[in-house]
Amino acid sequence: MRRVKIIEVTNLTTGRTVAKRVWLADTMFFRLRGLLGCQCLEADQGLLLVPCGNIHTFGMKFSIDIIHGQRDGTVCKIVTNLRPNRIGPLVVRGYFVLELPANTVKEQGIQVGHRLSLP
Repeated sequence: MRRVKIIEVTNLTTGRTVAKRVWLADTMFFRLRGLLGCQCLEADQGLLLVPCGNIHTFGMKFSIDIIHGQRDGTVCKIVTNLRPNRIGPLVVRGYFVLELPANTVKEQGIQVGHRLSLP
């Protein structure tokens, strides 16, 4: 089985690092597993699901911020503080979902229209 790739995600609009340790979930297995089994996300961690149009938090133990984006990294939808056992919005034109610890979006000042670095 392939090892999980860890990447750094930067907000290209602001030049700020969003998260230094982001797991890249680019296979069906890793996208299905997501953050299930994790107790929490550290401030510099995240999960990037590619391709992905929506997510759920069933079975999770903590809230997360989610960022939906297009293929070029442009942020098109943001949901903050999505609690456990919820379904996030379906973003039809979305290419990725970045899951981050709750309150990261506010702390980082991430907005719709910003561009994020993608692998």
